[in-house]
Amino acid sequence: MMNYYHRYKSQCNGLGMSECENYYHRYKSQCDGLGMGECEVFARNHNGGPTGCRNPGTLEYWQSIQKCCGGSC
Repeated sequence: MMNYYHRYKSQCNGLGMSECENYYHRYKSQCDGLGMGECEVFARNHNGGPTGCRNPGTLEYWQSIQKCCGGSC
């Protein structure tokens, strides 16, 4: 997961890596039971807020992240 964080760092609106990780850990439970991996939860919550993983509007953003990462996230 750390490799993904390094690629994604520029998307954290100037926050340090620890702030990005804290945000992820604080809100990841909102996505329990959805079958999403860590990277998808991180990206969709970043894009759509604490419950972004449940928002269909964040799916397109997640797909763009996958494309950017070459499918490795």
